[in-house]
Amino acid sequence: MPTLHVAFLRGIGPARKAPGAELRACFGAAGYDPVIPVLATGNVVFGAGADHAAPTADAVETLLERHFGYAIAVVMRSSTQIADMFAATPFADVDAAKYHRFVTLTRDGRLPKELPEPPAGSDFRIVGRLKGNLFVIRDNRAVGTPQMMAFIERALGGIVTTRNWNTMEKIAALLPGANPSR
Repeated sequence: MPTLHVAFLRGIGPARKAPGAELRACFGAAGYDPVIPVLATGNVVFGAGADHAAPTADAVETLLERHFGYAIAVVMRSSTQIADMFAATPFADVDAAKYHRFVTLTRDGRLPKELPEPPAGSDFRIVGRLKGNLFVIRDNRAVGTPQMMAFIERALGGIVTTRNWNTMEKIAALLPGANPSR
């Protein structure tokens, strides 16, 4: 089995699509195998294969721009990095019935040494960090994520992307060594 990687495409959704069949064609034509799109929000699990070095975000962005005709920012993680996230059990003490769980991934794999506190009265809070990953929870009763997303993007700067932890569990289930049931 080839080493698996995950490309997290930033800004994919109803207004800016990257359909699974197109992602399979794009990555497959470049020699990546297997290619497994996860959900319709820009998550691609793929194997580097014997002919490829570990992919970089820049290389994947170039590949995507050639295929789709527009720039798509990418944050990369290896299967080992995803497994490390799950091994850290960042949400072990969080009641998933009361809180949405999120992870924000930085492109450069780093977080600032100090992060500001969320504004008073915020419906979210930071519950952990691991290398270039920030773990955040938000009250299930809250509607939308604009305040949380704006805060995180300002606090971290650079290219970041946020995923719901449920999405990460679906991705982890496809990766050797990543145990989403922890």
